[in-house]
Amino acid sequence: MEGKTYREQKRAEELALIRKVSGRAKKAVVTGPAGARLLGISTYNWVEKVDLLKQGNGHGYGQSRPYTDRVYRSSSIDPEQIRTKDGIAHASLIRCFFDSFRYHGRMEALVQIESARYKWNTLTIEELLKRCETLPRAKGLREFRRLIEYSGSTSQSPLETLARDTILTAMAAGELPEVHTVEFQIPFWIKARDGTMQIARVDILINGYLVIELDGSIKTDGTFGDPDFVTRDERHRETELQNQSLLVRRAGWTSGRGQPLLDLIRTALANHPAPVNLPVRAEEMAP
Repeated sequence: MEGKTYREQKRAEELALIRKVSGRAKKAVVTGPAGARLLGISTYNWVEKVDLLKQGNGHGYGQSRPYTDRVYRSSSIDPEQIRTKDGIAHASLIRCFFDSFRYHGRMEALVQIESARYKWNTLTIEELLKRCETLPRAKGLREFRRLIEYSGSTSQSPLETLARDTILTAMAAGELPEVHTVEFQIPFWIKARDGTMQIARVDILINGYLVIELDGSIKTDGTFGDPDFVTRDERHRETELQNQSLLVRRAGWTSGRGQPLLDLIRTALANHPAPVNLPVRAEEMAP
């Protein structure tokens, strides 16, 4: 593990766990968050137990023995829904999402769906709904389909999914009357540190001028290179955006979701009225 970032270490541990469990439960199929991780999809929580399904028409087994590394689910899986990756039998992508939804909750499934939609642009809402036709008729299927229809394709990290959900849910409930528009991954032209022009996509754009930049730990754990260089680059980027009359606020894992994010948005909008002329987006002008 030497030389690896914390995130890389955790991901390696997750895959090692999945391989170990799969090797010991040879007649079972990996599903849920573990299946998503096996396929390179982000999850809301770290995978600490592996969800398993029994092949064929039987139902859950192994329930009498307490396991610390796996959970046998009382549902079967048809052979048509089984895939193999690196010698590990796993459920289809849509089945992994559905099992995550019904066994681990809405947010776990939403993070996975949005991660996959960002990773593969062919996974449109229509395509995912079509794949739902292969799922077993089970409790929660209707709500799961609605979650797919609600999902977006712009979230590059779990934190972005959480922030998006926080804002849209609050708006739907009438809790953010001061927010008129909300958009994600909007491009603006900025001058890079070497003087060249480049595109900077802001994570969230509210009312055309308030930018929310989400800083997950991945930005400072070495994944993107030297943390000091990344920090300087981010500060330069922020200054360039502010020079275009954009109001920039940064939020991390604790402040970028839930009530803290809503409070940040309300305070920023209350203290800083919109500029007379809204900033010009990249698609509206040449560099």
